[in-house]
Amino acid sequence: MLKRKLTFGLALLAASLALSCGNSSTTTTVNTDTGGVVIFVTDSPACNVLTYRTAVTGIRLLAVAGGRNVNIFPGALGAYVKVNFAALKDLTTILHSGTVRVGTYNQIQISFASSVFSVFDPALTPPNKSTALSFTNTTQTFDIQPPLTVVKGGIYGLRLDLDVRHSIGRDAQGNLTGDALPAVTVTPMTPDLSKGFGPLQDLKGFVLSVTNGSTLSQYIGSVNVQLLSGTASVPVVPVNITPDTLINGQLATRSDVAAILGGSFVEIDGFVNAQGSLVANALEVEDQVNALQSRVGIIGFITSITRDATGRATQFNFYVSDEQPESLFVLDVDTIAQVEVTSTTSFHTSSRPVNFASLPFDATSLQVGQQVIVHGTVARGGGSVFNVTADSIYVALQTPEGNFSSAVQVGSDDKTGAFWFRPCAAIFQGLPILVLTNGDTAFVNVTGLSGLTSLPDLIVKGLAFYEQQGGTINGVSVPAGTLVMLADQVRQLP
Repeated sequence: MLKRKLTFGLALLAASLALSCGNSSTTTTVNTDTGGVVIFVTDSPACNVLTYRTAVTGIRLLAVAGGRNVNIFPGALGAYVKVNFAALKDLTTILHSGTVRVGTYNQIQISFASSVFSVFDPALTPPNKSTALSFTNTTQTFDIQPPLTVVKGGIYGLRLDLDVRHSIGRDAQGNLTGDALPAVTVTPMTPDLSKGFGPLQDLKGFVLSVTNGSTLSQYIGSVNVQLLSGTASVPVVPVNITPDTLINGQLATRSDVAAILGGSFVEIDGFVNAQGSLVANALEVEDQVNALQSRVGIIGFITSITRDATGRATQFNFYVSDEQPESLFVLDVDTIAQVEVTSTTSFHTSSRPVNFASLPFDATSLQVGQQVIVHGTVARGGGSVFNVTADSIYVALQTPEGNFSSAVQVGSDDKTGAFWFRPCAAIFQGLPILVLTNGDTAFVNVTGLSGLTSLPDLIVKGLAFYEQQGGTINGVSVPAGTLVMLADQVRQLP
C-alpha cells in the first residue's frame, strides 16, 4: 500500500497539500495565503450497532457568497480513507490535515463510497449481521456552525460528529432499511493556547518509522503512525514525544524512542498543539504487526467465553471491528474470530491512567461485552472461521451506552463513588455494570453523581474488568461475578 507522510506544524502544513479551487470568485485577483486545518472525526453511538464503516473519497469546503470553494481531499485521483465511525463512540481520531486558502466557509461537502453497518443480534449464529449501506446521493453537504474563518498562518480544527442512531434509515415499523442517511454535525475548533486540540484518547495505529529528535528540539523524537486504512492519502501522523511522555507507563528517554520497532501497534493519548503538532502524553507500544506473517492486532468485543475449572478463560469468540494493519487476505473485519488463550498469553492495560484502582488484568478478568485488543497469529479454520492464537491481550477503553440504575456510593466531592449502570447493548446479556468513579472522572452535561437519574441515557467511557471473586475496590463492595468499569468520563446525552 502506498503511504504518504502527513505532516503537522505550521511550516510543514504550508507545503503538505496542493489546493484545488472552485470558480465562485467574482474577482480576478486570487489570494494565495493559507492557514492550517485539522479535521477530526467522532461519533454519537447507537445501541447494538457494532460497525458503521465508510470510505471517504472527497472533502470540499464551500465558501460564503463571494468566496472561493476549495477541495482539500483527495490529493490524488482515486484516494480514499476508511473510517469506522461506530468505533469512535466518545473518542476522536484525525481524518485529514492540510492547508486551506484564507476565507470564510459555511458548508462542507463529503463524498462517500462503499459503506457497511453491522449490528449485534443474539438470535443469529454468528450473532452479528452486516448490511451494505445504500446512498441516494454519495456526496452530502453539511452546514458548518458557526462558519469557519481561516486567516493567514492560523491553525484551526473542524470536528465532524456522525450521529449513528440517525444515520441509518428505518421503515414505519422501525426496522433498519440499509439506507445511508449520514447525520453529521460540523463544528469549528480553535486551539487552547496551553492544551491545543484535545484531549485525544486511544488513537490506534501502527508505526511506519521512527525519527530521533534534535538536541535543539523540544521533542526527543517522534514515531510516524498510520491511523486509518485507505490509499496513499491516509493520515500518517508524526507523533511527537517529549521528556514528559509516558512510554508503556515510564517517562520517555531518547533511547526509549529509538528502541521502538517499525510495525509496532501503538495506542496514543495526547493532543494537537496550537502549532498543529500531535504531541503524545502517553504511548503504549504493543506487539509488532506483519500481514505477510499473518500477525495482526485485532480490535473488537468478546461475544462468548469458555473457562476452565479455575475460572480462567481458555477460549473466546470475538467480533472483529477493526484490524491493524488492514489485510483482507489475513482476516476479515465484521466477522467472529475464535481466540485461543494459552499459558504464554500476556495481559496488559491500555490507557493506564484510567486504571485508577490499579486492578489486575489476566485470564480471569475477561467477560462478554468487553472491548479488547488481541495480538497474535491468524490461521483460517474451516469455511469462514478464523482462529487466532493470542500472544497478548489488552483491555481497551470502551464507551457503552445505557441508563443509570442506582447509586452505590457518593463522595463529598460528588465525583468519587460508584453506581449501577444498565447497558442497552444486547452483547452484555442483560447484566449490569458497576461503574466506579474518582476525582478525575469527567462528568459531562450532568453535575456529578448526585445528578444522575434513570433518564436520559448515559455514555460511560472507561476500562472494564470482570471481578469473578468480588471484594472491595476503593472502598466499594463488589459482588462476585461483576463487570466493573473504571470511568474516565460519564456523559449524559441530550
